[in-house]
Amino acid sequence: MSSKISSAGSSQNRVEIKNYYRKSAGFMSFMSGIFMLAVAAISFYIAENFTVIANSASDSDNDIASLYYVVVFFGLALFLFSVAVGISGMKRENDDNFKTQRVSAILSAIIYVIYLVGAVMSFTGEDYDIKDVEYIAYYLIGVGISVAGIAYSVFVILMTSKALKYCDRKKGDVAEAPADLDIEKFNRKRTAVMLSGYGLISLAVWLMCWYFERQIISFETNIAVDCGADSMIFMAIKLLGLLGTLYIAVCMFMNIKNKSASYTMTKQALIYNTVVIVFALIFCILTTNKVYVKSGYPALEYYIFTYVLGAFAACISYATYIHIHMQKKTV
Repeated sequence: MSSKISSAGSSQNRVEIKNYYRKSAGFMSFMSGIFMLAVAAISFYIAENFTVIANSASDSDNDIASLYYVVVFFGLALFLFSVAVGISGMKRENDDNFKTQRVSAILSAIIYVIYLVGAVMSFTGEDYDIKDVEYIAYYLIGVGISVAGIAYSVFVILMTSKALKYCDRKKGDVAEAPADLDIEKFNRKRTAVMLSGYGLISLAVWLMCWYFERQIISFETNIAVDCGADSMIFMAIKLLGLLGTLYIAVCMFMNIKNKSASYTMTKQALIYNTVVIVFALIFCILTTNKVYVKSGYPALEYYIFTYVLGAFAACISYATYIHIHMQKKTV
């Protein structure tokens, strides 16, 4: 009788392990899809304007522009594929998800690497001379996103490889989960995974606020109009936001270490960052009609992009908050 109970418990734990890997890899696949869309957009801008960006004398037979068009074409396809795979992984209990998640991760990593290769070639090529700080910033943003995307891809590959050991297979034995599995530990690790995505999106919002601050200062320098109060507010938002992102990193570490206070700290971090993001978005809306925005310091499109980032961060924050709220009920 005890043997049957032990077997049933082990089987249930195996399901719990697979759910952890499936949902975590699904979230990372979804986030990788969003990263891929951003990289594709940056690559399209670079490809379309490369001769101007790199001060290149010839607009024909340009290998780097062609390389970035490859990133655009396959990146958009992978964006759709990764988002679909991610949603399926988070919603559907199907072992086939692990294989598609791994395929998505491998293909995404290849595209991210191609972007990085293009960036290296752009700055090391003898025929190219990239001096404009704004163009350099575009490249660096793409590099940062690509590095984050590669890191996510590696984690997805590792997670799916481990998860497949617990799946029914035609060849090979199925790994048995320990009967005394600490499911709560897996739930906290999944919370850390969700926080990683929230932290990266939040960091992007704070970087946009830093960009707005610098643009206003440039406007003051070039046009000789005093807008110092607005630049100071954006600087304050940036600093408060970076402090919140640091706290998110601490919460990630606490969740990974399975600390009892991690859920309470995570809720505090989510509420704090959400309040700062809401304030940032409201201030952006209030400054939309200011003279520096009308003059293109910054362009309105950057404000719209910040709104999208803020909305996306709010969605992840809400999903993470609900997740930890449900888990606290079971503790």
